[in-house]
Amino acid sequence: MEYGASLGPDGPATPPLLLALFLCLLLWAALSDAQRGIIPNACNAAIAALGLLAAVLPGGVPLLASRLLDAGLVGGLLLALRALHRRRRGTVGLGLGDVKLLAAGTLWLGLSGLFLALLLACVAALLQVAVLRVAGRPVGRATRLRFGPHLALGLAVVLVLDAAYFA
Repeated sequence: MEYGASLGPDGPATPPLLLALFLCLLLWAALSDAQRGIIPNACNAAIAALGLLAAVLPGGVPLLASRLLDAGLVGGLLLALRALHRRRRGTVGLGLGDVKLLAAGTLWLGLSGLFLALLLACVAALLQVAVLRVAGRPVGRATRLRFGPHLALGLAVVLVLDAAYFA
């Protein structure tokens, strides 16, 4: 099974320049969402474009096709989940920028890497909730968390660990 941008111990690594650009774009996404509550379309588009390049350079067309299929699946499932939540609760539970960031991140990590990134993002968000509770701030169903910074952190950690481990 393909894992991360390096494809595991036997696969070629992501070029360092692409990795650095990806990390800069994740920082942009995180800061923008934290400050303004929005992940710019240009940021998600750049992450996706670099993800396509990162897939095709070391892995060629087969890896590119696999990553496109994975990203389409992730994007479609998250859009469906988003619509279902809105229909049942009457509110948006997952922002469209978050959906696009996860789909673009899938182009970098594939499904296997994305699951770990999403787990790390959820743990980071739960830690934020715990800190809010300890600080005495009320936390409930109406509490809104900006998830983009947590997603960016999860994506960055998985890709950096993958690059360091399989370098």
